[in-house]
Amino acid sequence: MINQIEIYEELQTKFDTQTAQTLTRILTKIYEDMKTTVTRQEFGELQIVVKELAEAQKRTEQRVEELAEAQKRTEQRVEELAEAQKRTEPVSYTH
Repeated sequence: MINQIEIYEELQTKFDTQTAQTLTRILTKIYEDMKTTVTRQEFGELQIVVKELAEAQKRTEQRVEELAEAQKRTEQRVEELAEAQKRTEPVSYTH
């Protein structure tokens, strides 16, 4: 946290009161803005995470495609088995 009083007192040794107050306010605003600013390092880390997430998304999409294909094959096989079962069921004759 910034110590406004300390900054003001130091500025007042070199500037008049009004200038020292103005500079203290400006420095405090700059400090507050910098607290919420992303650093280069943080931005670089964020880029790495985004890249990793994009790669994971690609793998997930690939896996979903593979699962969809497997589902189609399963559905086809179930259909084939149902047809085979129909052919093997005894025909019932009613007189």
